Amino acid sequence: MPQARLLSAWLLITSASLFTWVAAAGPQHGNFYIFPIDVKQSAPLSRPGRRLVAAAGKLDVDGSVRVGYFYAVLPLGTPPKLFDVIVDTGSTVTYVPCNDCEHCGTHNDLPFNPSQSPTSKWLSCNDQQCKQLDTYYCSTEEHPGQCAYRIAYAEQSTSEGRLVRDMFTFPDSQTKVPITFGCEDGESGEIYRQLPDGLVGMGNSAGAFHSQLAAAGAIPHVFSLCFGFPTGGAMLLGDAPVPSNPQYSWTRFSSSNFGDFYSVDVDQITFGNKTLDIPSYAFDTGYKTVLDSGTTFIYLVTPAYRQFAAAVAAAAAAAGLRETTDDYGDFCWSGAGPDFVDLDRYLPVASIKFAGNGTLKLPPYRYMFQLSQKGTYCMAVFDNHNDGSLIGGVATRNVLVKVSCRAMLQHDISGG
Repeated sequence: MPQARLLSAWLLITSASLFTWVAAAGPQHGNFYIFPIDVKQSAPLSRPGRRLVAAAGKLDVDGSVRVGYFYAVLPLGTPPKLFDVIVDTGSTVTYVPCNDCEHCGTHNDLPFNPSQSPTSKWLSCNDQQCKQLDTYYCSTEEHPGQCAYRIAYAEQSTSEGRLVRDMFTFPDSQTKVPITFGCEDGESGEIYRQLPDGLVGMGNSAGAFHSQLAAAGAIPHVFSLCFGFPTGGAMLLGDAPVPSNPQYSWTRFSSSNFGDFYSVDVDQITFGNKTLDIPSYAFDTGYKTVLDSGTTFIYLVTPAYRQFAAAVAAAAAAAGLRETTDDYGDFCWSGAGPDFVDLDRYLPVASIKFAGNGTLKLPPYRYMFQLSQKGTYCMAVFDNHNDGSLIGGVATRNVLVKVSCRAMLQHDISGG
């Protein structure tokens, strides 16, 4: 049955201060855990990237916008076995391949084998947790009486399998917490082809990874994400303290949240010193505007996309950049220096302004991506027609995003 959504708020803080603090605090400090995020940039860019359809701690996160995803390392089972999992706030199920998976790809690690973990137990259809999410259902074929799940993504990849309850071990603390996650029987599309083993669901529901940890009393119901640029990053589980005097702003989540996603109300978008001429109703279309770490790029409803694309093209032309394209027909320009070192000389800072005066600043590296040809950049913003808008990982590089799933006196979003 549908699960009641959680009361949530987002906070964004400049990541330069975060990394200084992480180095000083270490992996565990007080009642929070810190999971570092490393970034590899050797893999080819996956375009158009994934996007959705439908106490504290720190975890390392690997990957990048060039790879198409960011992922953390989760220790699961007894003894703990490590799995690379994509960090996805647009999903509510955590899953890794099962040892008897009939159609799973070749990933970074060997599959999870429940028979080799004495603390492992299959989730029964009668368990109340089996009724938490719409993606859960009672298996009636190969494994009758066991709780199963199936998820489909917009780029047509899928994951399906059975639910198992086993131990998650916090790195460096050896604190163990029972969680429920998917043991995959089948994968397709990008999930089948990707190198990470699976996914950690950080969506807005009681079945999400962070919600299970909070329900077990392991952490306060707060988590934070920072995707680094060009490398590094962190996922913080719990109410981690932040550096003094950060630049930040806040926004309340939308009262009309769509599904189990984190929806926000957008008032306007600026490009340089110009406010784009976007109809006020545009951001009420479809699922409105969703913050989704599992989506690689930014997807805007058509009226907003056309205005943004026109502004980028005009600025690039005025700066003397040469228009080109890539294998996907994206809007690209060459003539700037490599690795974003001087791209801000050619293109201005954009901003997404949220309800309540919250602002997410977008310097060029948050709305452009670089091709393998150094100095050639393509727009990381795409037309999502009337489906709604998605703010993906590219937009929050070097930004700390904090999500509180508790009632708060303030509900804010900040950007640096």
